[in-house]
Amino acid sequence: MNSINNRRKLTGRKLAVSILTAVISLSTFSCNKIDNVSSTRLSTEETNWKSFEDAKANLMSVYGLMRSATVADNGHWVMGDLRQGDFTINNRADLKAVVNGQLNASYPVINRITNWRRFYAAVNAASLFIERSKEIVAVDPRYTKLNNDVDIAQARILRAFAYYYMARIWGDIPLLTSSHDGDFVQLPRTSQQKVLGFATSELLAAAKVVPFRYGGTDPIFPGLYYGEGWASWNGNVFTRLSAYIILAHIAAWQGNYTDAANYAKFVLDNQSSQYYVDGANPLDYIDMNALTENQNNMSPFAYKRATVMVGFPFESGNGLATANGHIEQLTLAAPFIPKNRPEMFVSKDTIINVFNNPFDLRFSVDRLTGLYRTNYFYNSNPKCQFLIRSKCSPLLILQVILCYSVRQWYSAGWKKLRC
Repeated sequence: MNSINNRRKLTGRKLAVSILTAVISLSTFSCNKIDNVSSTRLSTEETNWKSFEDAKANLMSVYGLMRSATVADNGHWVMGDLRQGDFTINNRADLKAVVNGQLNASYPVINRITNWRRFYAAVNAASLFIERSKEIVAVDPRYTKLNNDVDIAQARILRAFAYYYMARIWGDIPLLTSSHDGDFVQLPRTSQQKVLGFATSELLAAAKVVPFRYGGTDPIFPGLYYGEGWASWNGNVFTRLSAYIILAHIAAWQGNYTDAANYAKFVLDNQSSQYYVDGANPLDYIDMNALTENQNNMSPFAYKRATVMVGFPFESGNGLATANGHIEQLTLAAPFIPKNRPEMFVSKDTIINVFNNPFDLRFSVDRLTGLYRTNYFYNSNPKCQFLIRSKCSPLLILQVILCYSVRQWYSAGWKKLRC
């Protein structure tokens, strides 16, 4: 009986091993078959730079990389306004280190935002587009030379903007003007003035090519742009006015105030021609009623509009909304989002010192109710703390505080850090 049972157990084991071997063989065969099939969803060097769609995808990727460089880890805010700023930190040791000027503290966020590689990724993508995109003109008749010229000009603006951004933070930086396939080439630093000079020359050249509007009646580049009208593109891509705005900032940073005034005058003289054209929200001055939302239809926080002349908006209608990269992520709490306490807030004393005009409609005492106004701040009347209410996208505010914030970064010591 034992012998029979042993034979049955042995047979069962052999059967189990045979089944297991067969399953493994089949799975290995299936994996090999899958591995041998090239993906049709990935763009390779052999399939890229061939079509009208490739041009759009590659250009928009440069915008995406530049946007990511500024907003990842809330970098624009952490590197800028937090440095020796007016914020009180609740529960983030890394943010406390930045506020206290401990720029070499060993925290993952600080390590990431002090690494300039994310900016050089955008620079490399822009250089690659400048070098390769003209290949598409020869193989796809839908992609005209004018379209390519305008796209290359945008790439040059993006690259110049990236260098301006980095030069203000780190001072002297490596200047790369050609693409490098997957490698970060170790080059010596170039002086800040030479980098800004390069950015200026690139912007001036590009400004001669890019239109005031895309996808509309602009005589420089009329007609739809990648199948879309100006209402889709305004506030999303760099225009001729965008180039001159950045030029004005660079000139002011260098102390060339005459040039800064001339570039700014060009913007002011030409902005009126862009008012309510081609179905887009207008390029217009933002007055107090719009800022405090007393005139909501003009609020720059409610709509994507041409007012964002230099920026990477997070407009949900175009699928660009994200949870990261907004100052709200650091400053908001209940009842607006399900979080009991914000990461940071502005103290009552600081706010009262800044908003010291009793007639200031943004923040002052309402004589009818005896309470503080809530256009800029909520929870103002309790003694505990204040919550910033800023629905402004980071890169709309970028245009407003560009010089102020980054002057703090540079003078405060970010220029001493490198990857």
